[in-house]
Amino acid sequence: MRTILVIYSVMDCDAYLTKMTLLDCTGHVSHTLILAIDGNVDIEFSDGRRATVDVCEGINRTPHLQLPAALLQEAIAFGKSAL
Repeated sequence: MRTILVIYSVMDCDAYLTKMTLLDCTGHVSHTLILAIDGNVDIEFSDGRRATVDVCEGINRTPHLQLPAALLQEAIAFGKSAL
């Protein structure tokens, strides 16, 4: 009987993704926009929540989080600037 050993290596790609930080009026980070490998933009809120914006469709893919129109437009513009 043969035994097959499979080793999976998971690479943390976050260090290689394009990011943009948005600041509030006091200079603190309010959101971080992260261009994902699939072309979507992930929005990371300062409290740890995360939303995904489909750049091609121009919509929020995270239904339980409502995004302000300005933040949605910023994420779409960020995603399209990398194309």
